[in-house]
Amino acid sequence: MEAENACPPEVKDEAHLIVKKCGGLPLAIVAIGAMMSKKDSNARVWEQVHRCLEWELNNRSNFELVRGELVRGFAASPEALFLILLLIPGGLQHFTFARQWTAEGFIEGRPGMTEEEVTEEYFKDLFDRNLILVGRTGTSGQARECRVHDVVRALGVSLSEREKFGVFHDGQNQKLEAETRRVSMSSSTSCIYKPMDLLRFISCLRTILKFFTRRDIQTESKHGPVMPGLLCGSRYLRVLDLQGMEFKRMPEEVGQLILLRYLALGRSGSDELIEVTEAAANLTHLQTLHLNCNKDLILLSGISNMEALTCLKIFTGTNGIGVRGLKAPERTGGLIYLQILKGVAVDSMFVRYLANLTKLRSLMIELLSEEDGETLCASIQEMKSMHSLCIYCQGGLW
Repeated sequence: MEAENACPPEVKDEAHLIVKKCGGLPLAIVAIGAMMSKKDSNARVWEQVHRCLEWELNNRSNFELVRGELVRGFAASPEALFLILLLIPGGLQHFTFARQWTAEGFIEGRPGMTEEEVTEEYFKDLFDRNLILVGRTGTSGQARECRVHDVVRALGVSLSEREKFGVFHDGQNQKLEAETRRVSMSSSTSCIYKPMDLLRFISCLRTILKFFTRRDIQTESKHGPVMPGLLCGSRYLRVLDLQGMEFKRMPEEVGQLILLRYLALGRSGSDELIEVTEAAANLTHLQTLHLNCNKDLILLSGISNMEALTCLKIFTGTNGIGVRGLKAPERTGGLIYLQILKGVAVDSMFVRYLANLTKLRSLMIELLSEEDGETLCASIQEMKSMHSLCIYCQGGLW
């Protein structure tokens, strides 16, 4: 690079921060570079641009090209799939969003493909377009976690809010819109809104995502209890993810969300959750139940009769120790659509019933008795779609 085209040394540090914000997105680098070439070589000015880059991206004509490319990126995959990613802080796990997208009705299966496989194709397309970036890979090299490009997030958030698709509240005093359909809240959000403020917009909610807090769900903020009011009024809710919250028993209000299709409870690494109440038996449309819990979790008997359930994942934080109490369904038809079953300890009756769960693709269970091994092997023979299998017995791999 010729000397006259080099970055002025007095703004070099700020320039690095701005380029880092571009995250390798070529269009963003070109557009921001064109804008900065007209700025004074003043560290204070460049630092101000870095701080206000989100506003610059959404209001300057320089970035029409970037915004246009973002909108065109929606053409190859459902717009909603991308917009919902903007509601999530930090890394995104493929599995979680495959299930949430399906629960929202954004994903439709194709002949010969599951919803998860269709979702994987959409993810790949978003990767190829640099709209999302690989955050963490698994042992096979496949992307297990991703993150949204900073520049893309800045552009997409305004689009999401403008269309009333969803908002991410990080504890600042963002305005709540009456027609907002999805809300994502961080740890301090519930401290700044009065319950009546929330009641004005919860009737339209389809999704609630709650992150990074250790407070009990019944804890009162300075304005009174917030989450119970949210749950009671959100009768159209389809996705409820409260994995960031600690509580000992499932809130009774959850049982009133009869349209719920995705439910995640308990904080990863915590052993607080010890009871899923009988109210969960009302969730007849539930497709995914994901629990982080104590190894002595009390499961309700009604779970076995949830005919729509396709995924039951329970994590106790202890390898090889499954949660007890999952009974074989009382009638043939219970759990028959189950594709993923993880983290439960099964008795002889349930082992025999496994032969009916022919759609299982992933199974990780604890055998309570070694004598059930032969029956289990016979049941597994009926599972033609199985691709992941892990069996524990007496605390060790079987």
